[in-house]
Amino acid sequence: MNNPAITRRRFLAGTAGLAALALAGCGGTAAPASSAAASSSLPAGEWQKQWDSWLEGAKKEGKLVLATGPSPDARVKVPEAFKKAFGVDVEYLGSSTSELANRLRSEEAANQFTVDVNLSGASTAYATLYPEKMVVPIKPYLIRPDVLDPSVWASGKGVWYMDPGSEYFVRISNVASPEIGVATEFMKPDALTSWQDLLKPEYKGKITAMDPSQAGSGSQTGAYLYKTLGEDWAKRFYVDQQPGITADERQMADDMVRGKYPIAVGLQAQQAVRLQQDGLKFAVLRAWPDAPGYTSAAFGILGMFKNPPHPNAAKLFLNWVLTKEGQIAWNSAWKTASVRTDVDNSWVPDYIVPKPGVKYMDAYDWDYAGKGVREVNDWYKTLLAGRPTG
Repeated sequence: MNNPAITRRRFLAGTAGLAALALAGCGGTAAPASSAAASSSLPAGEWQKQWDSWLEGAKKEGKLVLATGPSPDARVKVPEAFKKAFGVDVEYLGSSTSELANRLRSEEAANQFTVDVNLSGASTAYATLYPEKMVVPIKPYLIRPDVLDPSVWASGKGVWYMDPGSEYFVRISNVASPEIGVATEFMKPDALTSWQDLLKPEYKGKITAMDPSQAGSGSQTGAYLYKTLGEDWAKRFYVDQQPGITADERQMADDMVRGKYPIAVGLQAQQAVRLQQDGLKFAVLRAWPDAPGYTSAAFGILGMFKNPPHPNAAKLFLNWVLTKEGQIAWNSAWKTASVRTDVDNSWVPDYIVPKPGVKYMDAYDWDYAGKGVREVNDWYKTLLAGRPTG
């Protein structure tokens, strides 16, 4: 595939309208201006009847099939919490974006649908599920008063819809990225004071990073660094510094603490917590002022597939994961921060909590994540063509 070089000017033009969001003291970014409180089409007092009907139907269906990212904690905690609440099992499908998309395409071709609800990253939701019409609007099914109350959401405007029409996708998490991990047995963390330091000759071959050409956290980090620091910096970092490029978050974390690559750019919170629990020695640095970071939702974009095989259970889940109890179950498992004001987020590592006064770019903005990141991904694919990963 021939990809013309993308100039920094072209990238910025392609993402015009993307605001750098100032963080409120609660740690959540301000919701886009188009976000508004969801409203139920049910008359006042009628939601409980509808809810009871869904609950009865869900118990007959017996289960919910949830497609999302791989997480050992979420695979256990989320199904346990949902079953405790409703007596309905959850089949947890934790897989990569490409695997999920291929499964859904095959099911559509065969007119056999097996998956109900998705919690994905932005690139999956915006670039695959939405344009390929794999999802349906969820707004009509959000009916619980404790979900529709604007005051319980950090924006003060209600649930945080991410699509232009405020119908299909709701954001349930928020974190600041990227994190820079340093194995303290092999180098001093204070040796690094800026992104430019990572280009120094002494760090050549000593850095690991997630693959910027693949959908996910690597593509978000790569696109952000390209946008903020420029094309030349990105080429020098991802090519000239010969970093270890991987698509495996666990491998990147393990390679860092073992000293194979003592610097990890884009270390994930789940992996950092795992390493801490294992007593391994490393430090997590915040992004430096020359590129202070971006916010994202990790696997925190909620949607529902068309023709869900368990429609009642799906509607229960859509509401439940937006309640206080559902937000605690989901975000505590993923080590992400809820965007509800009544959740304390005590499980969240401090270094991923968005800080007041810092202007973060929102990497899950619809235009940026759906268009801008894809263009830069293509640039990275050309740049890294033939380069081994791992």
